[in-house]
Amino acid sequence: MIAKLNAEHDAIVNSTYALQVALREQNVESAKTAGKILGELLHPHTHREQVGLFAEMKKDELFTEHIASLCAEHDELDGELSLIAAGDLTRITAMITLLNNHIDREENGLFPAALAYLDDSQWDTIQRPELMGNNDTPRGSREHHPNGNGGGG
Repeated sequence: MIAKLNAEHDAIVNSTYALQVALREQNVESAKTAGKILGELLHPHTHREQVGLFAEMKKDELFTEHIASLCAEHDELDGELSLIAAGDLTRITAMITLLNNHIDREENGLFPAALAYLDDSQWDTIQRPELMGNNDTPRGSREHHPNGNGGGG
């Protein structure tokens, strides 16, 4: 799951390039289109995080506050995308900054903590087929290793 989330982060960040171009060119229609594409990548990703990884992590009060702040950032990103979709190009830079900082907090904070903290049964819960998305983990698979290669850590 962590490998999947990281790959999704890469695709999400790559999709922001079109927003940067739209801002540079002051092209509202291009920004709306790019924002829509970003949202189509971001929404399934944040759902996967919140219903899967975050749900398991917040069971321990050690992570509750951090998870709450990440969920609030998801909401803030949605709000920024809505403003961009409405044609507000001035929100692009702030949204991209928030997005990059958010991803950094996940990849360099929460994800390593999850790898160290969660047990196999929690990974099984997180990696249930409906959260994995495109059914890239067969239903009968015991591939509970978060790095996605089916082997050790």
